[in-house]
Amino acid sequence: MEIYPPGHVEPLPDEETPAQQRKRRLSDIGLFLLTIAALASEVVPFVLAIWLWQ
Repeated sequence: MEIYPPGHVEPLPDEETPAQQRKRRLSDIGLFLLTIAALASEVVPFVLAIWLWQ
């Protein structure tokens, strides 16, 4: 963590290149799919148990 003196304006980050944007987008999609898979793995057994119980 950097500490700046009072009145200091933090520099803006560099613009992302198209390759960096594509990599970040793929990473975001991968994390989203991983989250959906984790939620499904928690929900599916309960749904199957309820369905088979009937």
